[in-house]
Amino acid sequence: MSNTTGMKVCFISDYFEGGGAEIYIHALEKMLRERGHEVFLVIDEDLNREKTAQETNCYKVPRIGKPNNTAQLEGYAEHTKDTLRLISEILQLEEPEILHVHNVFNPYLLNGISDLGFPVVKTLHDVRPFAPKLWTESSSENGLEATWTSLMLRSLLKLPKVFIFSDFLRHVVETSEPSMKSKMVLLPPFSPVQVLSQESVYHDAAPRPSGDGFDVLFLGRICYEKGAYEIIEMAKAAEFEGTNFVMAGLVLDSNIDALIARQNNVLLEGFLSPTKVAKLISKSKLLVFPSLANETLGFSLVDALSFGRPVVAYNTGAVEELLLQGHTGFLVPRENIDELKAKTLILLQDCALRARMGQYAREYAQHWFSSESHVDKLLDVYGEVVHDSTQSRPTHTH
Repeated sequence: MSNTTGMKVCFISDYFEGGGAEIYIHALEKMLRERGHEVFLVIDEDLNREKTAQETNCYKVPRIGKPNNTAQLEGYAEHTKDTLRLISEILQLEEPEILHVHNVFNPYLLNGISDLGFPVVKTLHDVRPFAPKLWTESSSENGLEATWTSLMLRSLLKLPKVFIFSDFLRHVVETSEPSMKSKMVLLPPFSPVQVLSQESVYHDAAPRPSGDGFDVLFLGRICYEKGAYEIIEMAKAAEFEGTNFVMAGLVLDSNIDALIARQNNVLLEGFLSPTKVAKLISKSKLLVFPSLANETLGFSLVDALSFGRPVVAYNTGAVEELLLQGHTGFLVPRENIDELKAKTLILLQDCALRARMGQYAREYAQHWFSSESHVDKLLDVYGEVVHDSTQSRPTHTH
């Protein structure tokens, strides 16, 4: 266990809730608090107008998120000065030992945060700006993307340490920007839902050969890049008649509701608390993870395996680092929906195979996914960065 004690940490990110990154942030906040550290958040006020923080010291400031167009990006350079002033005032009030930046996609803000006089680290939750989010995208074809990518890379190079969750992301970053190699720290994965849910849920989450609620679970943002349309396409297929699908996550595509309304075997749950997600996983037979994106990890996949649920997934990004082919589930080539259907049917129809894979998944997760190791390593880096900052700025004052 790390010897770093009693630190005050500021998390800076765009959304308060939404997807895997946000659930991870809250899980990390909880684990740090349990270790005796203080945590407060700075989030984007425009992206979180209807969100209120509970049991969290949380501030809202403008322009943490990514600009929508080139004209807006140009305006951000000037307007971000006000955001930095607000953040500086918050930091002077709170006096944290370290700033931990998560999803900050305003390059001027990320650059300015590095100059506020506090030690800074960052977690890369997204493959951008080192590679396109979707393999079909090309930033060179978009003026905003090209300019934004250049500015983001310049800002990231100023940071002493950057946390990553996969060897896939390490390779992408090193290939794009070799000078980042010495800055990256690979953290072991863990299940954020497991950390945030009621403990009793997990004692009741042993693999069940027949399941006790429904068949197929989809967890993640409800949008094209996460494979939501793949799930609907599966549910429409004749071979899945009588198969019950549940989709849980923040709905980002307005067309999804209309499509699901036509399918009597698909239930859209929307965004749920971690405890409700935990109960959903325990009632499912398996998880289908048909993401089309270059996934840097896939927390919902980690959650499912931790519960002893086999997974059928497109082999995208870091997914192959988590899923053992034929042991904890099946990897399928990206966009091969026929193979996705076939492998899902195998698990639905073979209770014994599903039970074996579920048990193996649970044991594999217990061995390789560790929240304790994750926090230990993170705190060691916190301590190192704070120490180095103190050594280089002995006269630092807030």
